[in-house]
Amino acid sequence: PNESPARVVLEHASGQIEVLVDFDKSEGAFTLNSAGLVRTARKLSAGEVFVPRAVWTNRPG
Repeated sequence: PNESPARVVLEHASGQIEVLVDFDKSEGAFTLNSAGLVRTARKLSAGEVFVPRAVWTNRPG
């Protein structure tokens, strides 16, 4: 990017993430001042929770 702040897209295994970066470029040097992103939670499970027996009996599994 030529102007700061800039939005940079990073690709990863499950899609992509947009990151806002603040930087300085002068005399051939690049200085990253800050970078930030916002992520939202995704659903990890629904309906059932599997609790180990040891939790209920105070005995090893």
